Amino acid sequence: MKTRGLFLLLASTVLFYGCLKNTHHETGVEEEIFDFDYSTKAEGVSLDVEYTNTGVKAPVYFEIYDTCPVDLKSEKLNYVKLDGVLPIYSAYTDANGKYTATIDLPAYASKLYVYAPAFYARTLIEAEVKDGIVKVTDAVAEPSIASAVALTTTTEEHYSYVADNCEKPRPNEYKDKTWKTWLGEYDIYANGAVDSYVCTNSGLLPKDPSNLFLTFHEALAPKGGNNWSPGEEFINTDDIWMREAGPISVTFLGQNTCFNNSVGYYYYSEGNKPASLKDANIILIFPNTQDGMWEKSNNTNFNTIPSTGMKRNTTVQLKYYPNIAKGSKEGATDIFPEGTRIGLVLACNAFSNRVGLVEKTQVKNRSTTTPGLSLDHNGKVIEGETRSVIFRVDEDVFVGFEEYKDDKNFTDCVLSINTIPSDALVVEKVIKNEDLQITSTKSAAVYAFEDLWPYQGDYDFNDVIVDYQRETIFTQGKKIAESFILKTYQNIAGNQNGLGVQINKTGKGYSDNFESQGSMSCLIKKKGSDVYEPVELAYEPKNVDGNNRKPVYLITDNVQENMGAEYKLTYTFNYAVEPDKDLGIDILPFIYRNLDNGKRWEVHVAKERPTFKMDESLFGMGDDASRINSDYCFIRKGGKQYPFAIRLEGATVNNITPLLNPANERKSIDTIYPGYKTWCDKFGNQQYADWYIKPAETQK
Repeated sequence: MKTRGLFLLLASTVLFYGCLKNTHHETGVEEEIFDFDYSTKAEGVSLDVEYTNTGVKAPVYFEIYDTCPVDLKSEKLNYVKLDGVLPIYSAYTDANGKYTATIDLPAYASKLYVYAPAFYARTLIEAEVKDGIVKVTDAVAEPSIASAVALTTTTEEHYSYVADNCEKPRPNEYKDKTWKTWLGEYDIYANGAVDSYVCTNSGLLPKDPSNLFLTFHEALAPKGGNNWSPGEEFINTDDIWMREAGPISVTFLGQNTCFNNSVGYYYYSEGNKPASLKDANIILIFPNTQDGMWEKSNNTNFNTIPSTGMKRNTTVQLKYYPNIAKGSKEGATDIFPEGTRIGLVLACNAFSNRVGLVEKTQVKNRSTTTPGLSLDHNGKVIEGETRSVIFRVDEDVFVGFEEYKDDKNFTDCVLSINTIPSDALVVEKVIKNEDLQITSTKSAAVYAFEDLWPYQGDYDFNDVIVDYQRETIFTQGKKIAESFILKTYQNIAGNQNGLGVQINKTGKGYSDNFESQGSMSCLIKKKGSDVYEPVELAYEPKNVDGNNRKPVYLITDNVQENMGAEYKLTYTFNYAVEPDKDLGIDILPFIYRNLDNGKRWEVHVAKERPTFKMDESLFGMGDDASRINSDYCFIRKGGKQYPFAIRLEGATVNNITPLLNPANERKSIDTIYPGYKTWCDKFGNQQYADWYIKPAETQK
């Protein structure tokens, strides 16, 4: 147990139960301390992000990590996101793929990893922090990693092996019934380019092409967490069909695969579903869906550029052939009859000009939108699976395919479908654009408090520990809410400490009137529970009752009462925040105890101003050397080694496990973290700024 002591504060006697065991007598010039605030973050870093080589204009969601978030040693032909790794920052670019902001980063962060989960953006980009500036660009010099490219022309003829015009010897896996090339002739010298039969009907072209990419990404994003996967909600169990007669077009949005796939369509009347793909009369739409934008992390031999045959946002109008079963084009029309059911199929690796190391890969995968018709690697029917997702968002219908292997992101080929009228096509899964959301959870910091201020204590920094994570909720590329998740930890301390936060403005366009821009709510998830429950906050607005500093929320007056609980404060904006505004708020946690005189005893990180209710007569007592009139608060006398509270920027619970270990009770922080003292001696030099992610226990 921690030793208990009595301290005379003001004219009244107040009990403080804390950590009075070890004392540290340091030598040095007292004034030195005022040049060092124990900050573990680099403030005011200029961030400049550009995703301008995607081939389209669309907002890009990105996350910034201080460690690589993917498994670079994975043998899979795609990036494998590591579990449990949280970003330290996330945002959306504008529609031109650009984003600029001034941000804070952990001081130790010199190399960053920028991860974009949307299929249409470069997945992983490395960047460096140089002189307080971070520049991120998807432009690359390596020929093995594609940037925005034009169609690649060749001197050799190339064909889709499933097309009826193929003049190359067909591999065995493509010697089944061929697909008709009735829509038009593709360019055999441009990797199957379909420029000769693109859609010219303006009414069938996407009305807002930029928004299609963003919508597909947000629709398939999980409601919580960072790994981008769709779940099961959009996997279709039935074919789409025409509610009323009308024309149809298909737009190729893009793909995220090394394979050169072909896409076709078929149709049938109600009750006449094909028994197999051999019974379907398939018409080729896109002979080669490789758009040259695929990126591979651990093998530079996968160069997609030489086999690029498609441009993103390419639209083709479909035709209805009433006599197709007879092999006749007679009666061909642009109008699909009412009640017609329509299927789409993707043939994996079906184009002859194949990418790098998959050139000799023999596959027979067929992914269809019709349940029961998809074929696996061995050409066998995949029972109960369609290997596709289909859903409607307002007027837009989307299709996403899985091909060779199921990584369940349905981005091996992404299409949209348009009809006239726009709602003529019936789709099972329907959602509203206004309901689209993506939630980003970020690692913010860990706060560690000593609760015997203004006296020194033992500086094991475990009296109150708070793990701080942030969530940002976006919809349609705009921020609509921010959550601040505080999980409380405590080792062995006797004081009844409360937990509060001050509100700090961030970004541009912030109003001093805190309530005018949104509203705050709070939930608690008690230890061992999976359910958040409402909890009432005590709110102290700015400019009310003498508060001329910051708005204050008091979360609990006793963290011990629900130790291990998560408190989730959510600030919901009154309006969606545009990316270029970067409007937001941050919280500044502190611990407190109420005094008999109506004031508060508080502990904040060094150089942070207390709230307006702080009993400022406590400053200067004991070991405190604060200069309240100069904003030098919560500074200790006698040197620069130990503050009373510290914010560990970008830290996680794993980093502070030693502080929670009972065996380290009464051990000062510099014995637990060997780099701490040097960091202090060097006044926070970046070379030693990673001291708290390298505890002694991990260095054995």
